[in-house]
Amino acid sequence: MHALAAVSLQTQVLLLASLVCLVAAISDLRTGHIPNWLTLGTLVVGSGVQIALSHVAYPAANVLLFLATSLLGVAFSGIVPFLLWKKRALGGGDLKLLLAVGALLGPMLGLQVQLYAFLIALIIAPAQLAYRGRLLATLKNAGAMAMNPFRRSSRRVELPAGGLSEVRFGPAIFLAAAASTVTTL
Repeated sequence: MHALAAVSLQTQVLLLASLVCLVAAISDLRTGHIPNWLTLGTLVVGSGVQIALSHVAYPAANVLLFLATSLLGVAFSGIVPFLLWKKRALGGGDLKLLLAVGALLGPMLGLQVQLYAFLIALIIAPAQLAYRGRLLATLKNAGAMAMNPFRRSSRRVELPAGGLSEVRFGPAIFLAAAASTVTTL
């Protein structure tokens, strides 16, 4: 019996998503960028993979149902990251990677990976900032930024250029995909 034949469809797709996220994390750590060929390629191919694997597992179901599942994965996995990207709190590569993961995994698993990624980032980000000696300054600037909407415009605090530190999110997304995979085994 082939090794992957004994593994559930859900686990197979999660393994593929984890591999994509691993490549993205390595690139993000090395260069600070997640390549478009990886994210956009996975976005397009991920929908096809979702449709093909789902059709193999459930041949009686309509293929349009699987396409809808993939598109809902993109939509649901993209809402929060898009809003963060608009606020410049998330990079474009991270947004595209989460969209691609949503296309590949569908809405439920896509959101699970996203939630895990944000939780993991809550642990990783302060550690990275502390290691670079930027934790206290970043917390102070983030607090000022959070309070600015509640202040009169004359009392708002101007943030210095580069006042918030960059944290690479690709590794958190990879760890989240890997953790989701482990939970399905």
